Amino acid sequence: NKFVKQSFKKGASLAIVNKIQTNINKNRQIKVQNSLKFLTESSKIFRKNINTKIISITGSCGKTTLKELLGKILKKISRTSISPKSFNNRLGVPLSLFNLKQNDDFGVLEVGMDKKGEIDYLSKIIFPDVSVITNVNYAHAKNFKNIENIASAKAEIIPNTKSNGFVVLNADDNFFSFHKKIALKNNLCVKSFGIKNQISNIKLIRIKKEKKKI
Repeated sequence: NKFVKQSFKKGASLAIVNKIQTNINKNRQIKVQNSLKFLTESSKIFRKNINTKIISITGSCGKTTLKELLGKILKKISRTSISPKSFNNRLGVPLSLFNLKQNDDFGVLEVGMDKKGEIDYLSKIIFPDVSVITNVNYAHAKNFKNIENIASAKAEIIPNTKSNGFVVLNADDNFFSFHKKIALKNNLCVKSFGIKNQISNIKLIRIKKEKKKI
């Protein structure tokens, strides 16, 4: 409600509000009981009505970097949109979905968390075709007793991946086997990447630096 005026100045046609602003044209405002719930539920409907293949990325670190890199690669060969900045929470994820274009081939979205159940909630909105867990470490650990709890929270994305979808895991991560077992139990195809683990489907063999490029 605080930013209704600013949104109209930036070109918005309508505003979804919890309370009608009396100093603004009422015909341009739609009142709902809870604007965040409205945003979330409408983004779910939007998701169900697009054919875009969505890649959802979570993990303790590297989410935004991977999202940006993957987005740039896919944009060279397809119509692709990515979530803006670090839009990875209860507000950012629905907005990221609405950032997708209906004719996009791919969407690359980021999923964050600061407590148990949050990834489950967000990935149910996204309903990804491909889920990626970059790694598990003690980042954002304030609401977790141990690293095993963090790994379990990251795993919440797996059951919410589309049937016959893919889960991409870090084979060098200590919780690779744990996450792989959950993915296979949900009849999902597992692909892995890594440097140390020789069973990785994708391996980094060498890095070559040329001038300012890698």
